[in-house]
Amino acid sequence: MTKDRRAPLFAFALATVALVAMSGCGPKYPKCDKDSHCEEKGEVCVEGMCQQCRDETNCAAGQMCNNGRCEAKPECSTNDDCDGNKICRSGKCQLECSTNGDCGSGLKCMANRCVDQLSCNATSDCAAGMSCVSGRCQAMTKQASRAMCDWPTVRFDFNRANLSSRVKNDLEKIAECLRAAGGTVIIEGHADERGTEEYNLALGDRRARSVTEYLRRLGVDSGKLDVISKGETDPADNGHDEAAWAKNRRVEFIAR
Repeated sequence: MTKDRRAPLFAFALATVALVAMSGCGPKYPKCDKDSHCEEKGEVCVEGMCQQCRDETNCAAGQMCNNGRCEAKPECSTNDDCDGNKICRSGKCQLECSTNGDCGSGLKCMANRCVDQLSCNATSDCAAGMSCVSGRCQAMTKQASRAMCDWPTVRFDFNRANLSSRVKNDLEKIAECLRAAGGTVIIEGHADERGTEEYNLALGDRRARSVTEYLRRLGVDSGKLDVISKGETDPADNGHDEAAWAKNRRVEFIAR
């Protein structure tokens, strides 16, 4: 073959090599036309750019695809996604507060939530001299103060009206509250069903007066104490055995 005839063939071969070389080249990273252009980086082609992910299937478990990046899924998106007293903050369920200092001005921390200063679940949530009424702290009146007294039921042995040492300790607390709060209290005597109605009325009266006399000795004004007896007519337990009778031999307090 002559030199002149080899030249066109050589030129054709060079063109073929160049075409093949050109067909194997793609856009420069991070640009792409297809996923294969991003495989070396372990990525996929998304709108002409290599990205970590196109959707959640390109991410590991527990991750989501966000603008082409695999990110940890948020624990929550709203407060409803959180349990208990936690709120959703920056994608995580967190306690809103643990102390009053975690809340802003005019707020306090109650049950790990920031609420206004007058909100309450119980009187212990309120400042001194205030009581919790319908979920709001209010200035305590004498009537409210009396309602806060601990009014224990006084129990008695069968056919007895004397006070035990434990009962006397309870009455000392009642006396302290009555001296501070004012108002009056009804001291209501009761008996179990054994015995005649007249006898049980008298027994209930003796029990009520035994309590009243001890409160007087503790410094409670007698004008604050009203005595009544209901005998056997208002049982705490309608049973007819010793367990029921023990509950019915009692004195109760009614604040007013």
